Amino acid sequence: MDPHVPPRRRTRRWIVLPLVVALAAGAAYVEHRGGSDAASAGLGTPANAKVVHAAAAKLEAECTESNLLSCLEKEPSGATPDLIPWGDSGDVTAQEYAQTYYDLSATDEAIALKNLQNAGMRAIVHEKWAVQGGDQATADVIIMSFASAQGARSRALAGEGDALSATGSAGLEVAIPGLPGYVYPRRTPDAQGFLNAEYFAAVGNLLMVVHFANTGSFDQTDFGSWALGEYLTLRTARIPTAPVTMISAATTSCSPLTACLVSIPASDIQNTTGWGAISTPTLDQFVQNMYSSASSSIAARVTAELENQGLTDIAHTVWQDTAGDGFEVDLLRFKTEQGAVGSADGTVDSIGNVHVSIVAYTASFEVRMDFYSLASFSPSSAKDAISWFDAQLAELPRS
Repeated sequence: MDPHVPPRRRTRRWIVLPLVVALAAGAAYVEHRGGSDAASAGLGTPANAKVVHAAAAKLEAECTESNLLSCLEKEPSGATPDLIPWGDSGDVTAQEYAQTYYDLSATDEAIALKNLQNAGMRAIVHEKWAVQGGDQATADVIIMSFASAQGARSRALAGEGDALSATGSAGLEVAIPGLPGYVYPRRTPDAQGFLNAEYFAAVGNLLMVVHFANTGSFDQTDFGSWALGEYLTLRTARIPTAPVTMISAATTSCSPLTACLVSIPASDIQNTTGWGAISTPTLDQFVQNMYSSASSSIAARVTAELENQGLTDIAHTVWQDTAGDGFEVDLLRFKTEQGAVGSADGTVDSIGNVHVSIVAYTASFEVRMDFYSLASFSPSSAKDAISWFDAQLAELPRS
């Protein structure tokens, strides 16, 4: 495996990162969030704003969204194309992207592909280069076009959640002058001596993802220059802002919201104890359950985000099928049609359950399905989870 493409591992508990305008909980979910730890991460000298901006300005290109390749920044001076693992720079498919960055299993790839489809991904282009000598560095710059700004923002949030996980940066985040948000460097080098870092940012309906790696300490100036060059390029795109559409309760058929929960087979067993017994949880109950491992400050942020995004009500159901696999569905309804989707993640929890989540939005709803299995999560299990997820989406009005 290319050392500059770190394997994508999932994490179970999630937090919400800031959203300006959103329908649903921006689903970037992690086990915990920590502060910077320069000693363990080998962080280099903080980036100098003037140096970063001067270098980035030389890389800025004019982005015309109809020609997505034009939205890739200029190649840095002294860099050479790196053909691993993609081959030549240019157009790539969602399948190729999933195979490269979600390659732990066929199931990982299937869920990643489904999430891109749910978010409305239309096209992907990328360019990857390397700089030799000193602290060797590579950057894979990926641009995705989505049908909506919500889709782009949702995948940015999902990527940030993955990057912050215990198997990613473990909560480490570094601010770079001129760039929104943070870059998430790993705390220790990989087996080849590379420190990997990831960055996600949405501009309108375009998403930029930068996978960066270098030997030695994390080079904040190199990363900052390259990532800011791409961000400035995307900022040149003329992307119309979609208006927020208010939804009247009378125009939806989900009254009450539980009426739109998917119907489970008669042979399956519905959970009617504890959390499973609460079919219409309050916001406080939802946050306490979904973010039980997070700090009180994170729980407060989640609550504030959902309130600001116009959450109106929540519906919830839990059941187990005849094979012993568990399913959980949460419907969140908001006041507007604008929203975000989350990430699919699969990992083994403390009691041996394999856990996978799939999240999407439609109209003024967010849908989250959690799947738990005591067996390994096979492609057939993925098919079952996706089938149930699609069935739940079909229950919801489209406008």
